[in-house]
Order: sequence, then C-alpha cells, then structure tokens
Amino acid sequence: MTGQSPVDYDAFREAKANGFGVTVIKKGELQLNVDQTLEEVEEQICEIGSKMYHDKIMRERSVDISSLMKGMLGVGDKPGRRRSKKKLKKPSKK
Repeated sequence: MTGQSPVDYDAFREAKANGFGVTVIKKGELQLNVDQTLEEVEEQICEIGSKMYHDKIMRERSVDISSLMKGMLGVGDKPGRRRSKKKLKKPSKK
C-alpha cells in the first residue's frame, strides 16, 4: 500500500486481522452528489467492491494459453528447431 500514511495502513491491517474485508476506493472513482441518499451511495460502493472482487476472481482463474501449450503439452519453440520465416517477394514486372 504505497502512498498511504502509517495510520491508514495500521487501520487496514487491524480490519483484516478482525475478519473485515477492506475495499480501497481511489479518489474520483466514486461520484457523489449533494442530492444523493445514503442508500444510493452505499449501492455505488457495493458495486465498486463487487467489480473489484469479480476482477480478482477472474484474474486468479485465467490461464495463459501460451504457457499451457509450452509447459504441459510440449508444444512451442524448442531450441534448435526454429522455423524459418518466409520473406515476401516483390511482384515482378512482366
């Protein structure tokens, strides 16, 4: 948590230690209006937290296909067996 004051970091650690989930909302990420109700603000915060949680789950479940092909299936570039690239020829005048 770079850029955070020691007090913020201590509060974060204490909340996590007591079983609370902590979502950090960046400045400008939450649009507030004077006429909004508390329920509307809470709903926006929940949507931001849900999106962050969903994105984290998707990152953890994602698979790098090229690594899978090289590692598990043995497909990919092997030393000494590189394919030569064909060069395009310029059209000849007839």
